[in-house]
Amino acid sequence: MKKSKHFFHLFLLGILAIFLSFGQLERIQVTSQVAFYLHDVLLVFWIATSFQLLTPLLKKNISWLSGFFSIWIVLGILVNGIGNSGLLTAVLYCCRLLTYLVFGELLLDLVRKKLLTHTQILCAVLFTGVMMLYFGFLQYIFIPDTRILFFLGWDDHYYRLISTLLDPGFAGIMLVLTFCAAQMIEQKKFKKLFSVLLLFGILLTYSRASYLTLAFVLGIATVTFWLQKNLFVSAYLVYLCVFLTAIPFLPRPGGEGIRLERTSTITARTAGIVQNFQSMEPKEWITGKGLFLPIHSSQTLFGQPDHAVVSSNWIIFVLIETGLPGWIAFFLIIFTVLKNFWKKNVWLFLAFCAILIHGLFNATIIYPFVVLFLVQMNAAGSEFSRDTRQ
Repeated sequence: MKKSKHFFHLFLLGILAIFLSFGQLERIQVTSQVAFYLHDVLLVFWIATSFQLLTPLLKKNISWLSGFFSIWIVLGILVNGIGNSGLLTAVLYCCRLLTYLVFGELLLDLVRKKLLTHTQILCAVLFTGVMMLYFGFLQYIFIPDTRILFFLGWDDHYYRLISTLLDPGFAGIMLVLTFCAAQMIEQKKFKKLFSVLLLFGILLTYSRASYLTLAFVLGIATVTFWLQKNLFVSAYLVYLCVFLTAIPFLPRPGGEGIRLERTSTITARTAGIVQNFQSMEPKEWITGKGLFLPIHSSQTLFGQPDHAVVSSNWIIFVLIETGLPGWIAFFLIIFTVLKNFWKKNVWLFLAFCAILIHGLFNATIIYPFVVLFLVQMNAAGSEFSRDTRQ
């Protein structure tokens, strides 16, 4: 019986990895503001079939802090959502995020019960990331001009690696997270091969947020492993030097997106933050506007879907959506998670730091593929020691 359950969960894990590797290509757009992914359906089914495992688990693991934050989110939605046309959409976004977090707890429980192994989950994570890298290389070589995607609601890009996520910034952070996951591999040859390929892929995104994030990860890894006298420390120093040296020599065939000195995106994001603060009413500094309320609803030029629904900075986003009490609670949760990840695995810690840094410039912290990648890394990471000498 246990063996059949093992293969059942392993099969679902494999299907999930395949779905995630297709990125936005598995997205089903219902309306201009409502969409779902095939992996959403899979996760709901997976959780439903394992619900009897979750009830006692969730009761045991929900802290008072996360409980307060959840209640505050509900309160904010109730206060601001009555009569708001975006209420249903906001609730659906919250349900999706809750599903991902519950799935993370389910994975951890499946590992404890030995229905899945750490290595199997790590392989699934790496499959997703490496396939995104592979699709990204194919796209960069054969479809470098992706400006036509503008008419489908995405940003237009020219000679940038966007992979199946259709965005160089999110493609970049997924490759950075894959780089972190790849360092958990015991086989040194595969680790070095994946690391070099991922560095190359990140460079081709021309995403400055991803560049900054990777430089931080490599810098902290170099210092950490040097203090631990880890034999692999020289490799991270080499990666960092090669990465920084390669940036000035990147190909620049034309287009605004590959100009690393561009200021248009900075100006647009700053203007958006100022506009959000100016629209805040006094009570919203307490309750917030309600998580995912109001949903971004400005009209696009040709009436195409608009996929930008939240602020590009997670600090501002949480403050505006949940108010000062929710903002403080969230920071405490972040601190707790960072502390736990540091105790568990340095690469899990660095992956979460990477998300927080990248999230200062993009809506990374609630991006579906990033959240699912992190919860799977969390389930895979506990097997690997922080101080493993290689």
